[in-house]
Amino acid sequence: MDMTRWGFGIAFISLFLAISFAITSIIYASMARRLNMVFSDANILIHWEYSQEEWLRYSKEEFKKQKLEKRNIFITITAITIVVGGIFALIHRDAWKVLSIVFAGLLLLLALIAFIIPKIKYAKDRKNINPEVYISLNGIYLAGEFHLWNFLTSKLEKVSFDEHEMLITANYSYMTRTGVSYTDVRIPVPLSRLEEAKTIVNKLRKI
Repeated sequence: MDMTRWGFGIAFISLFLAISFAITSIIYASMARRLNMVFSDANILIHWEYSQEEWLRYSKEEFKKQKLEKRNIFITITAITIVVGGIFALIHRDAWKVLSIVFAGLLLLLALIAFIIPKIKYAKDRKNINPEVYISLNGIYLAGEFHLWNFLTSKLEKVSFDEHEMLITANYSYMTRTGVSYTDVRIPVPLSRLEEAKTIVNKLRKI
């Protein structure tokens, strides 16, 4: 192979992919070990299974909350994008058409993410035939979704229990390229498990 034409480029891409593969493998292997810790008898606090009626009711309410959250985020980002795009257009008046296309494309992509992802999650939740949750000291496994707060920069911030809605909410933080991000995990509590829920919340608050 002629290294001056394709060789160096292919070698560089191959090296980049190999490094990415190695880093990703290490991260996911570590997450897999921690997932095993969630299911271990020493760390697990509770395991609940939901009836289809309970799970569908929770899925509908969660879908409404997700839509509202994503819509508010989209509105905020849209306002910021318009302001930033307007400043760029004023500074670079000769390139305002290109900038308009770029920012419009960005908003379109964000709109797709904001409004389609909640629908995809809702459709997935409705198809779940065995909804269950594992709550441990290290994280939560809720109907196929794994939330971890003892990994790298993640940390459990707050735990609350709404007896009216029968929901446990766990808020945890983690570092991203743009700073600290927060995620709320809302866990439905079966009607017959009120006292267990209170006990779990008190144990999680201690850590």
